[in-house]
Amino acid sequence: EIDSHHPPLGLLSLASYLLKKKLVKPEEIIILDSFYDSLLKKLKKFDPEVIAFSILTPFYSLGKVWANKISQNHPRAKIIIGGPHISSIPESLEKPFEIGIVGEGEETLFSLIKLFKKSFPLKKRKLAKIKGIVFLDERGRPVITPRRTLITPLDNLPPITWSLLPEKRIAIRETIFIEDRPVTNKTVYLYSSRGCPYQCAFCAYNSVWGKSGIRYFSSKRFGDEIKNLYRNYQARNF
Repeated sequence: EIDSHHPPLGLLSLASYLLKKKLVKPEEIIILDSFYDSLLKKLKKFDPEVIAFSILTPFYSLGKVWANKISQNHPRAKIIIGGPHISSIPESLEKPFEIGIVGEGEETLFSLIKLFKKSFPLKKRKLAKIKGIVFLDERGRPVITPRRTLITPLDNLPPITWSLLPEKRIAIRETIFIEDRPVTNKTVYLYSSRGCPYQCAFCAYNSVWGKSGIRYFSSKRFGDEIKNLYRNYQARNF
């Protein structure tokens, strides 16, 4: 994740989806944040085969610096970029990123990892069959595949596997005002929906979720998530 003080919910959702599909095991996933973690040191110990970045445009230059450093240390690893930047301008894909995930990522990343497990080295004609990506052809030119249909209903996504993060990264101590008094409690950020009823031209998230309105998790699903965080991580603000 480049670069956030809040839990990387997007990466957590992607990882949780791969776990639900039993494509990978928990010990085969590590989620890092450039703000908190010594990236090169931890990656050297982990020795990844696939590295996925989630990057906003203001941090793209920083993300590219990190990707180049990581590529030098892990030349065999496939480096993927996702998030608002590449979803907005997929034609900007360049090395060291080999593949970009355009739009909603769970099903697309699942398809990519499934292909990686079956086929090395990757064949471009097989990549071209995966929806929702951009990749570089033999001449280094970006090839953009058709967008993938959004996931509906959202309850088809598995609950977040919070155990993939250190506990100190899940619930952050923050101060909010309750009845005009400052109260400091453990705070957790989480999604109750995806998308937006508005279509602001400047909004990064329309590039990911599309301008197709808003999709909600069910109230039961959202309530169960809050109960889990309240009971197991002592979160009090949501």
